[in-house]
Amino acid sequence: MRPSFFADAMLGSLARWLRIMGYDVLLSDNSMADDGILNILKKEGGRMLLTRDKLLAGRALRADLRVILLDSDSLDNQIFQLLDYVEIDAACLFTRCPHCGSVLEGISKEEAEMSGMVPEGSLKNSVKFWHCPSCGRYYWKGSHWPKIIERLRKWGISVDERNYS
Repeated sequence: MRPSFFADAMLGSLARWLRIMGYDVLLSDNSMADDGILNILKKEGGRMLLTRDKLLAGRALRADLRVILLDSDSLDNQIFQLLDYVEIDAACLFTRCPHCGSVLEGISKEEAEMSGMVPEGSLKNSVKFWHCPSCGRYYWKGSHWPKIIERLRKWGISVDERNYS
């Protein structure tokens, strides 16, 4: 079973990239106190806390919760540290909304066009489209795609681009 995570607010970029990799990640907001985070972790049961906060990590461990204390503010270093604990399944890449974490739905080009949310050039140049049923965002293989693939490969994650053409 793939792990699911709860990231504290200072790890927003990491949460977004883990979602791109297909992981279920809740992200706290800046107003959430440590007690609120711990209560959610206890209630949800299986989530692993991701934090750079040593005090929060200690409290989570004392409460018998699973935690990974990250020691860097660099996204690259955080990913490399996490790869010691989790494996990336290429089949899960690009299955979750980077914004909210919900599972994306594949939609047809016609549905993307009817939404009015996808630029004409993207409709013309893309074949596959996805929609997030929770936050309403639309996704496609756009001009930013090569940079995403490059970053994933830098982290040692194999991407078969034929799956997304």
